Amino acid sequence: MFIIVGILVAIVIGLLIYNVQIHRKIQEFNSLQRQANNLRVLQDFLSTIGETSSVDDKIKKINDILIEKYEIKYSTIVVFDGAEYQIKATNVDQKHWETLRNLQDVPIFKDSIATATPKYITVEKESEKLPYQKMEFGRAKSAMFFPLYIDNVYIGYWLIESSEIHAFDSIDTAIIEVIRDNIVTILKTVQYQNTVENTVRQDLFT
Repeated sequence: MFIIVGILVAIVIGLLIYNVQIHRKIQEFNSLQRQANNLRVLQDFLSTIGETSSVDDKIKKINDILIEKYEIKYSTIVVFDGAEYQIKATNVDQKHWETLRNLQDVPIFKDSIATATPKYITVEKESEKLPYQKMEFGRAKSAMFFPLYIDNVYIGYWLIESSEIHAFDSIDTAIIEVIRDNIVTILKTVQYQNTVENTVRQDLFT
């Protein structure tokens, strides 16, 4: 009897160890898969930079890549040019652009910009709306706000939204930070192109 119990205990322990090993391998595989996906996205970003299209077209294409590769419902990139905020890329209906262009005035995001930290907000009930929403109830129920900086200089923000409550509770923040850093890198790179384009236009004008 004791021998049978001992064998059963040994089997159970063996299965537990096996399950732990399988779980670790799955985590490693998922991690490698995420890294591979990030590399593919980065390659797409670099290919976009190398294209002969305009700065605005490049930023729009980058936003499209983010939406497709990371299955983001809504993504908006807003850039501050020193005088005004401009929506450089978004897949949100144009009737909401005025709201999205002025998120820096929303108290909950002012703090995020001042401290250079992302802000995650969500509603708790379907009847509620996010702090920055004015006329919309059904479009977005969760949002993540990311202030963007180039060399410690604030240049705008990136906003992702979902129509689901608590949609970003378990999001991989490491991946999101990589995406944000890539957006900043792209914006920094295209800044130089933008300067060249403006210089050419000024020369042609004069």
